[in-house]
Amino acid sequence: MPAKPKRRSRRRRTEQAEELARRYLQSMSARAGCPEQLRLVELWRNWHLVMGEEISSLCVPVGHKQRRLEVAAEDSMAMQELMYLGHEMVHRANAFMEEAFFEDVKVSLTAGRKGLAPTSWQDEEAPVRPQRFVPANATGKLLETMDPDSPVARCYRAWSSRSAT
Repeated sequence: MPAKPKRRSRRRRTEQAEELARRYLQSMSARAGCPEQLRLVELWRNWHLVMGEEISSLCVPVGHKQRRLEVAAEDSMAMQELMYLGHEMVHRANAFMEEAFFEDVKVSLTAGRKGLAPTSWQDEEAPVRPQRFVPANATGKLLETMDPDSPVARCYRAWSSRSAT
């Protein structure tokens, strides 16, 4: 039974330390002239909650430039979908920031970049390319019966010569 009060006090001390660290970072960012930086970090950390399942499954935030939110999509289909959801993304991000911080969205492809918020599709490994099929017993016997100038005969000749090597 005495262990529970220690856990509570440990948890309370942790929460107090987190609150002090948050206040310190807010004051430091305000002194540096960028008080919104802490809110941006929180936006990146809570991207999945802020944008919802539909939007966050399509993109990850990669940063911001002036008043533009920059996100990256996995493929061009997701990118096209995000172009239509741009106003919704700006609205949700500004609601989280509690001010009109963003004006528009720039959507690009990931191109190997990692986003600021973790996603499931970024952690996946690249698909393994299947090994090339090599015919086991292509002897080229049928070449004698084919017209040597036909496209089928040329393909069959190339295929049977590949299996011989």
